[in-house]
Amino acid sequence: MSGYRWDHPEICAIAERLVAEIPGARREVIPDADHYPPLRAPDRLVDLLQHLP
Repeated sequence: MSGYRWDHPEICAIAERLVAEIPGARREVIPDADHYPPLRAPDRLVDLLQHLP
């Protein structure tokens, strides 16, 4: 998971690399958060975690 609007380009690049290199991984972007979803978007984070396979 990563944010979009306020996140550093390096964080986005790391997230993209992790998804590319970890089988079955996917990236979830939280539009109005940065790289710390528990603080910036806790409800969205909980929703995403509850729907993991």
